[in-house]
Amino acid sequence: MQGASSLWVVDLPAGMEISISVTDSTGAVASTPAMLVQPGSDTSCLSASH
Repeated sequence: MQGASSLWVVDLPAGMEISISVTDSTGAVASTPAMLVQPGSDTSCLSASH
């Protein structure tokens, strides 16, 4: 799906660097480059332990 995008709401603080890896049915792994979590307006899902 080249050029596709999606929105993923995470319970991680803004500014945290993340990468996403997926494995297909043959065991091949693909990973994203590092990304920064962007701020949102609802922080109610964040706990003080992050």
